[in-house]
Amino acid sequence: MKPASEIPTPESALQGITWPAVPNMKSSVLLTLLFQLEQSQWWPLERLRDAQFCQAKMLLRHAFETTAYYSEHLGAADYRPDTPLDEESWRNLPLLKREDIQQAGRKLYSRALPTGHGATEAIVISEPTGKPVELLGTSLTNTFWNAFTVRDFLWRRCDLSGKLAAIRYDRTGAAPYPDGAEIPNWGKGFASAGPTGPSSFLSIQTPVRNRPSGWRARTRIT
Repeated sequence: MKPASEIPTPESALQGITWPAVPNMKSSVLLTLLFQLEQSQWWPLERLRDAQFCQAKMLLRHAFETTAYYSEHLGAADYRPDTPLDEESWRNLPLLKREDIQQAGRKLYSRALPTGHGATEAIVISEPTGKPVELLGTSLTNTFWNAFTVRDFLWRRCDLSGKLAAIRYDRTGAAPYPDGAEIPNWGKGFASAGPTGPSSFLSIQTPVRNRPSGWRARTRIT
């Protein structure tokens, strides 16, 4: 069944044009990804699987040739760049577990990022009871994250004009307990796909005992 929610008309980057909107480059990339995902979900299984393995083969080759960790672990699993990739060979590849990421550290970093993926930035996935996972992402990582986030909200039929409240990682330190923070949309990445209502969020580093059931964000950030 197709999602009931639809992306609102994005803000046009050209004066005097509101519909059809002519979005800026950032919005255009995000909307293009969303369009492709909407189309490909209805492909026959064989066509979708072929596209997945084609992309996965490119990813594996890059990982094998440019990262110390995968050069070692994929090689130990008898992987070679010319190895045919199908369901059986895919299942034979080693899984990457949380503790593997923590132990490998910079051995997982690529020595040659693909052209066009943008600047790198640290990504920290916290865990209240243990050591956090630290990764290295790119501008493209954020683009795909935003696309999947928008798609998730659409599939859950959310009212995009409403107010969003969330407890999440706060890299800027702008949303500490007890005030949290307010922003005029659901996040810059989300807003580039189309207009949304405002949102409030609280840092995920707030101790559980201090997370009230009805906190009201007052700090405003732009």
